[in-house]
Parts: sequence; structure tokens; C-alpha cells
Amino acid sequence: MMYLKKLLVVGTLVLSLFLVACNGQTASDPTDAPAPSNLPEQMQQQDQPDASLADWDGTWRNMTSFLSEDDEGLREALKHVAEEHDMTVDEYIEHEKEESVPFEKMVIDSNAETITFYELYRDTDGKTAKYTYKEALEFTHGGANFYWYVFETKDASEHPIVLLMEIHGEENMAHFHVRAAKSVDEAMKDEHWYPTFMDENIPLSMIAEELEHHAESHGHHDHDHDH
Repeated sequence: MMYLKKLLVVGTLVLSLFLVACNGQTASDPTDAPAPSNLPEQMQQQDQPDASLADWDGTWRNMTSFLSEDDEGLREALKHVAEEHDMTVDEYIEHEKEESVPFEKMVIDSNAETITFYELYRDTDGKTAKYTYKEALEFTHGGANFYWYVFETKDASEHPIVLLMEIHGEENMAHFHVRAAKSVDEAMKDEHWYPTFMDENIPLSMIAEELEHHAESHGHHDHDHDH
């Protein structure tokens, strides 16, 4: 039962953000994503677009770090979405963090060509490495094409490979997706994995609103998977 519960919770908000912003519509079920066995065949490495860290320059906050903020509206929204998954608020937050990347803040400095990772959002000491652009991996999702932009470092780092998706959703909630791993293959093995980063100054009310929307739109689908 716990495994089924995890399937229902993994990426609930981040996947919702990805599908709404990238496809222009709300998906009813995370299973709409491409199957793992098909994903490598969908990647293309020809006619690749160019990219640089300048496209993501700035300070970015992991969406999961917002969930622990002491805000009445946010806590109420979290209560609703946690109840939809038969979890407590603390269980929901803990699981979302486990399924994200192991850092709550990243500072991208395009001038220095570095990314600094902070385990906790309010940490002042981070781990910095210099990254260079390697390639773009194209994949198809929901009938549209997207790119993961691959950056790699030769420095000693816990994240030799970082994948970034272009910033999108400006009309609603600007954000982008990040994957960090030891290799590209490792980063691409889970097609449901969309850790989400946002501007650190985004209002908590917007996070709460997105959570409430998810609870209202997706709650009735949970029971479809309990058999």
C-alpha cells in the first residue's frame, strides 16, 4: 500500500506544473508521461539548440523548500492535498523532498560559469563547481517536443551532470526543471522526475493556489489506482 501511495504522490505538484506550463493543459494522470522504455528512442541529438548558463542566471529555490514555510494559507492547502493521498502534512512534505534533488537552492553565475548548490535554502555556505554546456537531449511528451540541456563539470562535485529545462510558465508561475546525477543515463532513467525550481521571491500565496488547484483537479483520480 505504501508503494501505491508513493506512486500517487511522487511529483504531484511539480508534474502538474510541468504539464500545465509545457503542454498548455492539465493532465489528469502522471501515467500520461512517456514510458521509460520509449524515452531513449525519442531523444534526438541532431540540429541541437545552443544553451549557456546565462539562460538561467540567478538565484533559484527548490519548490519543495516552500512547503515548510510557516504560512497559514500554505498550510491549509498542504492539508488538503495531503489528505487526498492519505498522508499527514509532514509525511507529504518529507516524501516530496525525498523525490526531489538533494539541494534546496542553486545560484547560477554565468560570468563565472559556476553553479553553487545549497543543501538547505537558508544555508550560507554552498558547494560550487564550474560547468560547461555539453549537449541538448530532445524528448517528446504530450505531443510536444522539449529539451534537457546537459551541463557537466570536471571539478570534484556531488553532481557531475546537471540537466536544465528552459524557463517556462511565465504567464502563470515561471519555473524550470532540474535533474542532477552522476551520469546522463542516471538522470534520464525516471521519466516522471521533474524537480522544480522557482524565483526565491515568489509569493507563498501562489504556491498555495497551485496546491489547492491540484487537490481539486486530481483528488478524484487517486482511487482509480488503488486496485
